[in-house]
Amino acid sequence: MAEAEDSENTFKILVTTDNHLGYMEKDPTRVNDSFISFEESLQIAVERDVDFILLGGDLFHENKPSRQTVYRCMELLRRYTLGNKPCQVEFQSDQKVNFSHCSFPVVNFEDPNINVSYPVFSIHGNHDDPAGSGDLCAMDVLSVGGMVNFFGKHSSLEDITVIPILLKKGSSTLALYGLGAIRDERLNQLFVRGRVKCLKPADSEDRFNIFVIHQNRAAHGPTNYIPEHFLGKFLDIVIWGHEHECRTSPEFNNAQEFYVIQPGSTVATSLSPGEVSQKHCYLLEIRGNQFKTTPIPLKTVRQFYFKEIVLKDTDMRATDPNIDVVVSEYCERKVEAIIEKANLKHSGDERQPKEPLIRLRVDYSEGFNTFSVNRFAQKFITKVANPRDIIHFIRKRSVVDKDHDEKSKDGLGDLDRLAKPAVQSGISVESVLQRFFNETDPNNQLLLLTGRGLSNALDQYVNKEEADVVYEMMKHQRDKTRDYLKDNEVTREGNIREQIDRYRDERTSRATVETEARETEEIVNRARQRRARGDNTGISDDVDDLMEDDVSVDEVPRRGRGSRGGPGSRGGRGSRGRGSRGGKRGGGAGGDDSTVQRTIEESFNDVSRGSTTTSGRRGRGRGRASNNVTEIDPDSDGFISSSKPRKTPVRTSRNLRNMYASSSDDNTEQ
Repeated sequence: MAEAEDSENTFKILVTTDNHLGYMEKDPTRVNDSFISFEESLQIAVERDVDFILLGGDLFHENKPSRQTVYRCMELLRRYTLGNKPCQVEFQSDQKVNFSHCSFPVVNFEDPNINVSYPVFSIHGNHDDPAGSGDLCAMDVLSVGGMVNFFGKHSSLEDITVIPILLKKGSSTLALYGLGAIRDERLNQLFVRGRVKCLKPADSEDRFNIFVIHQNRAAHGPTNYIPEHFLGKFLDIVIWGHEHECRTSPEFNNAQEFYVIQPGSTVATSLSPGEVSQKHCYLLEIRGNQFKTTPIPLKTVRQFYFKEIVLKDTDMRATDPNIDVVVSEYCERKVEAIIEKANLKHSGDERQPKEPLIRLRVDYSEGFNTFSVNRFAQKFITKVANPRDIIHFIRKRSVVDKDHDEKSKDGLGDLDRLAKPAVQSGISVESVLQRFFNETDPNNQLLLLTGRGLSNALDQYVNKEEADVVYEMMKHQRDKTRDYLKDNEVTREGNIREQIDRYRDERTSRATVETEARETEEIVNRARQRRARGDNTGISDDVDDLMEDDVSVDEVPRRGRGSRGGPGSRGGRGSRGRGSRGGKRGGGAGGDDSTVQRTIEESFNDVSRGSTTTSGRRGRGRGRASNNVTEIDPDSDGFISSSKPRKTPVRTSRNLRNMYASSSDDNTEQ
């Protein structure tokens, strides 16, 4: 009887992230890998009879998945999530607000036209993010078909307000927050500037609060990740997508007093050490203010083994005349041993592929030679899933090599140095453009754009279908250059080219990867806004038309437009002033840590009753995950108590006006 009561008051949620459907769909060996593991996750959800399935982003691997990938995804969702089993969860918040971006703003299990047994809630990731005309993504297709409840989509890149989905089961209540993927540098700055607000319901203290996010968790640089202390202390659990390494235990953040769950991916999309660990999905159970996590290993995932070999640490000698043959035979023995190990560790599930993924990272520094990777691959065509990618040669550069690169960095250097990056690390659009403009005639150099800015625009055009971004980029730089000429009072035609060259050199010397990426995003956002207004009059088929509306310098007042230098302005000279980063609150890294922390906490406590502000108690830190793995009392039922104080659960209204408190309303009517 007690177990039945507990079941009636317990949310059961199947959590999985980074499924990357469609990955390697053109590889006949690995075409089915992503679908097999995703289907297993759905089967586990049915077997455990969960209340709903929660996806943490990157359901699809591509921004524009193929028809076959979309078809197979919809086939699986229809097979395992639709049905006549009644859903025991009550949806309490305003659906028109939670799903305002959807054509049918209604949760699918309350739609009278659809029978749903296992609802799916999902945010988008960085692989399947909205783009192009209509700002749509593959998740919108699933949403309009009634198969997925798509939440966490943001319509603005300047101010973000996260409104939770409010759910109830028995006496347990849940607030589900979600934020789809945004470029890490931009989102980092939005947090610092206090532009990310998280609305809290009036009974937030009595609810279990979950936040689903899809961003870099580990610090890869100063701003291209999201530190955990950016997130509010009122949260109980943060489900972190995007990171592919599976961590089987929830990690407690002592400063913010919430737990972080990192499920990891269900398919290996890179041959790196982070993908080696066993893949899991999570069963998350929530009862009142307690929760329990059960990592469930996936038995159908293709095995992956990674091994690093440093040749100078072996018995082989670089002076051996047949060293390439000796090294090849040595690596061959290592691969054969791994294949034998994979056969022994096979799960026994007939759906799990037998051919493993293998990566040998071979360090051939200090005089060792490489061997033919293609010839080596022929020996394992039927034994390994990635025969052509087994061997990855690396060589640590010596001091002599570094000195040589410093001396020749301004020129083209040796052809060998130019060719190696193409073999070892792939060719990027930026590197091709940079090489072209380095080698081309000086008269054909870019005049207004930088190589990096142009490559960013081309990337958006090709991969995100942003058809207007190149034009918008050129128009933006033209306007900035024209403003520069006006500010410097250039009146003689002969001085114009000289001043343009000077401005370009100044801008190039100040530009960084982060600033140009931010500028590109602003330009993309501007192009989207113009499309939304139906303003396509600025699009020209002839790039030369960009200069036809230029006004004579003598006809324009000296100081240019009055708006330049104001808050948020990105104009020419003066845009580097205080207003260029969004006013005083947008000081970025220049502010002290306590001010930044206070700004972030105030954003998340924007609508808070009884919330606490702890500015000044901590520094910013580095945002790395805490290693405090949760210890569970063996005498308990496995549930972990949240550290947040709770009140007696109260019944909330379905009216959004009463559902969410306001920033100045401490005693909100229930």
